[in-house]
Amino acid sequence: TLGPQDLPKVAAYPDGSSYVSWFDLRGKGYALYIQRLSPEGEPLFAPQGLLVSGHPHATSLSDYDLKCDKEGNAIIAFTDYRTGGPDIFVYKISPKGEFLWGNDGIKISQSTGNYQAQPKIAITEDGSATVAWTETQGTTQRFAIQRLSSEGKKLWGEDPEYHGHREASFEVPQPVPSDSNSVIVIYNVVTGNFPQLNVAIAAE
Repeated sequence: TLGPQDLPKVAAYPDGSSYVSWFDLRGKGYALYIQRLSPEGEPLFAPQGLLVSGHPHATSLSDYDLKCDKEGNAIIAFTDYRTGGPDIFVYKISPKGEFLWGNDGIKISQSTGNYQAQPKIAITEDGSATVAWTETQGTTQRFAIQRLSSEGKKLWGEDPEYHGHREASFEVPQPVPSDSNSVIVIYNVVTGNFPQLNVAIAAE
């Protein structure tokens, strides 16, 4: 029996095909599924979707991201609790439904115990995927960022890079592709205390 289906995402490929992903509560907890659609809208994976991850998720979902690279593969980044705390994992699914970065994806965050969520992806011309996400840091937030090659190698070391400081929150980072395979990250800088918050937009 199918349960609630939440947070759908879509990523299109130039040939007119597309990927749709969503969280599904058809089992004991939320699981992430994906479907590939032909240009005519015909499902190309299993009729009820391809299971990407059935690892434990929180009862309340956070935002995640889905992108399509120039080879027609789906790149998905999301948070789950398979390590006991919230961590960021990235999967690469081929047009044939193959798990190109392994059946369990690639863990790109440190298991700090801090809340880590809302990963966003930028894919550059060389096929690498840069993922940025928000992480709590005491009473403020910072953002973390990691880059994976098209083969799934961590290009900036085993641990992600962090951006932020104790006097402000660096929140909801959004990486976008730029020239020479670089990325620009846009994010909010939040200071003050609720309800008197000061929010500015920064880029680097």
